[in-house]
Amino acid sequence: ISSGAVLFLDALGFPKAQIGFLFGLIPFIGLISLFVAPFTARFGLQRSYITFYGVRKFVLALLIAAPWVLQRFGQAAAFGFVTAVVLIFSVCRALAEIAITPWQQEFIPHAIWGKFSAVVSIAVALAGVLATALSSVVIGSGTGFGGYQALMGIGAVCGVIYVASFFG
Repeated sequence: ISSGAVLFLDALGFPKAQIGFLFGLIPFIGLISLFVAPFTARFGLQRSYITFYGVRKFVLALLIAAPWVLQRFGQAAAFGFVTAVVLIFSVCRALAEIAITPWQQEFIPHAIWGKFSAVVSIAVALAGVLATALSSVVIGSGTGFGGYQALMGIGAVCGVIYVASFFG
């Protein structure tokens, strides 16, 4: 979930307190990691990461329907819908992230772990800058919720391609 999500939630008409609540759910739900680590180990670290990281892409894509829920059922229903999506996303995120570090330790030698982490951090930061720049262009060119929905669709497709790359 990015800074564009804040703008999207604001465009839906959610007050700042509700937006803060939604963003607070993500790290808060991460606390379940303490309890689900044995499950992810039994299920398999690689399988847990790929499965739950992939599922969260489809769950997050449900936000495309939020403007429809708002228009059809009102503000309270839209907030409930978005809360449910963020809650399920957060659980999937926690299940995926608890598995990624131990799985990476299986195939990344300790001697280069620091260099690997540094390169990944730089790549993620640069991708974030590029994504923010592209997002501003897409949001600015759309009308209403169209730009936001296009971004979510593009993000979901890119996420599915990323997850599919683990199988090829």
